[in-house]
Amino acid sequence: MFRNQIKWYWWQGIIIFLLCLFCYSISINNAFMMDDYNVFFLTMKGLRVDLSVFMQPVDGFYRPLATLVLKLSYSLFGLNSVGYHLANLSLYFLICMIFLFIVRKLFILSASDPSDPDIISKANWFTFVCVILYCVHPINNMIVNYKTACHLAVFVICMQISFWAFLSYMESKQVHFYRLSVFFYLCSLFCNEIGSILPAYLFLVAYYLRSKSFKTSLFMLWPYLLCFTFYIILWSHILIRQISGGCGLDLPFTVYMATLYELIRWYVSKLIFPKGLLFLWDVPVSGHFLFARLGGLFMFLSIIVFLYFIFIKSKKKLEIFSLTFFLIGFMPFGFAAFVYTKLTHSGFIEPHWFYFSSLGFFMLITSVLFALVKNRGHFFKIACLVGMIILLVILTRQSDLPWKNNETYCQYWIKMNPFNAAPYEYLAEDQKLLASTRGFLRSNNTKDIRKDLILLIMNDRDPAFLTKLGVAIANSGQYSMAFDALDRAITIDPRYGEAYFNLGVLMANTGKYNEAIRVWQKGEEVDPKDHRFEINILKAMALVNRGNNPN
Repeated sequence: MFRNQIKWYWWQGIIIFLLCLFCYSISINNAFMMDDYNVFFLTMKGLRVDLSVFMQPVDGFYRPLATLVLKLSYSLFGLNSVGYHLANLSLYFLICMIFLFIVRKLFILSASDPSDPDIISKANWFTFVCVILYCVHPINNMIVNYKTACHLAVFVICMQISFWAFLSYMESKQVHFYRLSVFFYLCSLFCNEIGSILPAYLFLVAYYLRSKSFKTSLFMLWPYLLCFTFYIILWSHILIRQISGGCGLDLPFTVYMATLYELIRWYVSKLIFPKGLLFLWDVPVSGHFLFARLGGLFMFLSIIVFLYFIFIKSKKKLEIFSLTFFLIGFMPFGFAAFVYTKLTHSGFIEPHWFYFSSLGFFMLITSVLFALVKNRGHFFKIACLVGMIILLVILTRQSDLPWKNNETYCQYWIKMNPFNAAPYEYLAEDQKLLASTRGFLRSNNTKDIRKDLILLIMNDRDPAFLTKLGVAIANSGQYSMAFDALDRAITIDPRYGEAYFNLGVLMANTGKYNEAIRVWQKGEEVDPKDHRFEINILKAMALVNRGNNPN
């Protein structure tokens, strides 16, 4: 039996790995973007690794373990964008595999008849389908495509290990599992403050699935609550002054609930219809809309009724547990969504807050699917599963496309959520980086700056950014390095006409008219609609024919 289970895990792992690879292979050459520049090129480069990491915020956040993960990533990969992508992909695969073990335990714990001889087979298939749906769903694309998301993956893994260890302790009563769970809970807190909600999941397991008394279930959480108290004292001492000025929790109750409703509605709709995804979505405070007010109040009353149903009336069911598991994830969201409301006059939601709790959604969907096809033939069941997987894989690969580079994603972001100011700021950061490059080269021309630029040129895979960088470097008089940047842009994307145009301009400006003509001719083949090539070719030919001095 044990040997067969190991084989089953191997086959599941291979299929999940291949699906992860196929879903995100299209974005392996994507460039650095948005926060990547500031985090890796500025913050991590100059960060000293010592105990001070645990005593001060970094970039406005107190997440010391996440900071160490980012520093380690920078030490390993430097400016190699592909390295970060492969690391994120590996971590995402690990997340899926750990969920495989967690869902299996939960299914067996929730079984109405644990002595059923087919319980292992049922658990294996249920687990496999659930984790496959989680693996290929586009809602999770940020954790792979965003280079700085490695610390979020480590945060989810810490939550998972703590939860799995607690489940193992409930089964075996071996105290080392309990200690392991507490340790990784503390690690999750130092990765991201969202980890504070984990004891609620553990209480749900003890009270609802294991039928412990309320008092016993609560008592089992005292080490976790002690860790949380220690963390919150440390966090408030270090960070509270930085965020208290922007918090919007003084909103009227109906306005608060209406805004929550709008944000949750957006997130749930993207789980069901995963198109138009963003890694951050915000809406204006919505209290003046009657529909939003009514929706918010209905949501509040529904939660109260549902909790009463769970803890007073219902029997042990996986569907009820799954829905509750999913809803628990919104508890810290009620505060986090309004951290910057006084500054932005809006609430916001980030899907990566729910990478752990969304497991409840996928467990619930899997339960519904199994109920719908219960009396159908095997061929019909397999066809439904394969069809759903293919559809989600296509949507995931489509959702990878905007992550190509900073400009592409920001333009997509503006199109989907024009109210948010962040994409405009990130586009401006692009220009600031290029401007600072020109300024540094003109004023300093130091070996360190040249070395960083050479590494950036060698490792960046965004032809648009490399072209802009090449122009910025050329304007500072560093022509050799500018040639390298423009040439690499063409190597990465031989169909990118702007790189040919600027490389030709650089060659003409350095007196290489014949080479410029050849480059522009190639660019004209690539982009025949750009008439600048034809004009510049004629001008350069006239200069060559007259034998003009290149200067």
